[in-house]
Amino acid sequence: MALNLPETFNYEKRGRIAIMTVNRPRAMNAFTGEMLAAMDAAFADFQQDDELWVAILTGAGDKAFCAGMDLAEAIPRLNSGEQLGYEDHTKRPFSDVFKPIIAAINGF
Repeated sequence: MALNLPETFNYEKRGRIAIMTVNRPRAMNAFTGEMLAAMDAAFADFQQDDELWVAILTGAGDKAFCAGMDLAEAIPRLNSGEQLGYEDHTKRPFSDVFKPIIAAINGF
């Protein structure tokens, strides 16, 4: 299945390995809602693909693996009373996968 993912979240398959890269090094790889949805889709594809045995999740750049939520996106939405719904995207992909996931953490 070909996924249509943003440039800020890369997903590639190398043999039996899925490599997922959070790709916003200038923002210390802070997640946007679009990136969380992309990660969700990538993990679903990884779980369903019997040719993939293990996933590696990493961050681009050398300063940070992930700074968390992108506050520039989140604060205006929170101030308007909107629910972000990020909680579903941050825990569901990992809890629905029954294959090994390696976090290759660089920086802090």
